[in-house]
Amino acid sequence: MTDFYYDYQQVPLNIADEAFRDFYQDVETLSILDLLGSLIEHCDRWCDENQAFSPDDNRELVLRKMQAYLHERYSNELMDLLEMEIIKNREKIERMIDVQQRKN
Repeated sequence: MTDFYYDYQQVPLNIADEAFRDFYQDVETLSILDLLGSLIEHCDRWCDENQAFSPDDNRELVLRKMQAYLHERYSNELMDLLEMEIIKNREKIERMIDVQQRKN
């Protein structure tokens, strides 16, 4: 029996744009790392809706191309998100240090 995979090679590039838009609407509660999950979710849904399957697993290669596309197209937004992540993490570290100092 042959395994079949979602055929991401058939997924149009505008699905990556949709994934980014959906992800970007909820950036306050998400991490920049969640963008990959959004991209996978959108590609899987498109493949289900369009019955796009393949005996070859090409998902990783296509996801890398889509990520490169998103990084190029939305570089300003992604840089803003990265800055927000750095600030959030810095604040967490400062709180942890403060709690530790209070214990001592």
